Amino acid sequence: MLRRRGLALLLGAAGLAAARPVRAQADFPSRPVQLIVPYAAGGPTDIYARAISQPLSAVWKHGVVVDNRPGGGTMIGTAAASQAAPDGYALLLTAFGFVMNPLMMRDLTFDPSAMVPIAQIGISVGVLYIRKDLPANDLQEFIAYAKRTRGGVSFGSSGVGSSTHTAAEMLASQAGFQMTHVPYRGSAPAITDLMAGNVDAVFDTAGTMSFVREGKLKALASGRATRGADMPEVPTIRESGVPMDSETWYGFIGPKGLPEALRDRIARDVRAAVEDPATQEKLIRGGLEPRYLGPAEFTAKLASERASWGKLVKERNLRLD
Repeated sequence: MLRRRGLALLLGAAGLAAARPVRAQADFPSRPVQLIVPYAAGGPTDIYARAISQPLSAVWKHGVVVDNRPGGGTMIGTAAASQAAPDGYALLLTAFGFVMNPLMMRDLTFDPSAMVPIAQIGISVGVLYIRKDLPANDLQEFIAYAKRTRGGVSFGSSGVGSSTHTAAEMLASQAGFQMTHVPYRGSAPAITDLMAGNVDAVFDTAGTMSFVREGKLKALASGRATRGADMPEVPTIRESGVPMDSETWYGFIGPKGLPEALRDRIARDVRAAVEDPATQEKLIRGGLEPRYLGPAEFTAKLASERASWGKLVKERNLRLD
């Protein structure tokens, strides 16, 4: 009798333990969700995070708090998200550097590839912007200027290993000119310095075209496969004679151990937010092309990028530490 009662208690305890995660997921969220952005405030990732946090807050009823943690080539914010409890209350909204930076670092204390891809929210196309007084009006003139300038040209970027950095490295490699990389803690300060004439060029999103239309910068080429309807006057890099594209993804990543059911629940809510017309308008205005990918597709995309970008890292000897 005692043995039978003990077994019943044990099974009951096990049932309660199994039920807790299910109940926690069903009740998610019961408090505000922290959305970690490993870039400075004011840059593209921050803009997209704040745009998408509004519809998510409305659905989740407890608010989404954007937490900017720039520095360390995005690794400071990424490390914080990786160390969070796998309960959905701390998520990472990041970009291309999530894949690229670990390829360039020797002594990471955590494994980003073990984190859980949740959803891609969209992509942005890189546009080559130059200071307004630089004597070039198209990509070939810029390349000629870079080749005849001692030491080459200076490229600002949102950080080492960011898409804005790797696009510059790829262009220099493909076109055969020298460049000096000047990393910033986000795109906003890089563009500010470009307008001040402190760097020669920056790859950034289509959202920065507003400064071109104000006469503060020049736009030479975009990384799209074909010209975009939003800036038909800007030729593509390919049609300008260099065989490369430039685009980056933005997406949600969860900590290692995030349960599959909770991952899928968050992904569904993110998809609804991305497909909300008012949110799409904000994202597009900020230079993002809304393009949702679910967990499986997003996971496969990140794995493919890890495999393909290693070649550029070795060729250009790119190091973050």
